[in-house]
Amino acid sequence: MFARSPCAREAGGRGLKASARRRHGLIAAKLAMRQGMALAEVAAVIDDADRRIRDAVPTARLVHLEPDLDRTPA
Repeated sequence: MFARSPCAREAGGRGLKASARRRHGLIAAKLAMRQGMALAEVAAVIDDADRRIRDAVPTARLVHLEPDLDRTPA
């Protein structure tokens, strides 16, 4: 559902890594970010993912998004 954020692709990230899971109003996801991204780019990716999640799952009370470095082999 939230496989990849367009903002993450544009900023060089890979969007949501692993799976976003829903449990009792909690959604947690790890966001793979390209090494060397500017803080403003990271913030934009996180904001975009949060907005998309809340639009798709209005009942979500807690959204935890963890940025991490993209360690996918090239």
